[in-house]
Amino acid sequence: MKTYARIQDGAVAELLETDGDITRMFHPDLIWVEGGEGTQEGDLYDGERFTRPIIPEPEPIIPKSVTPAQGLMALYVLKGITEDDILAAINTIEDVSLRYQALIAFKKATAWERESESMGVVAQLLALTATDKDALFSLGATYTNL
Repeated sequence: MKTYARIQDGAVAELLETDGDITRMFHPDLIWVEGGEGTQEGDLYDGERFTRPIIPEPEPIIPKSVTPAQGLMALYVLKGITEDDILAAINTIEDVSLRYQALIAFKKATAWERESESMGVVAQLLALTATDKDALFSLGATYTNL
């Protein structure tokens, strides 16, 4: 018994095992070729050989927020940055009003929002890149037993 693959748009659309003459079993517009061992539906066919399609890795989902505790633990693990370091950075803001706003936003936040203005200010003060912020929120979200 042979296995045949029906090719449609350069890919295996279906497989059929038969001892019959495949050329007489179906309409001639259907393209059937003998499939190799392990040929599967969805495999690509270039006219000579079968290959598995390359399926790209999905884009990682970066959490939009973490708790302050999660964020602080992640910052320490990733960058060695402590809560005292953040407070020292906030204290470098020259404008008294902006400094106070940043301090309250940091101390009283119940969540760190990735895209918030205050997170942007703190990230800038700590010289965090966009990649650093992705890592911070991704790692922070893994700390769940707090």
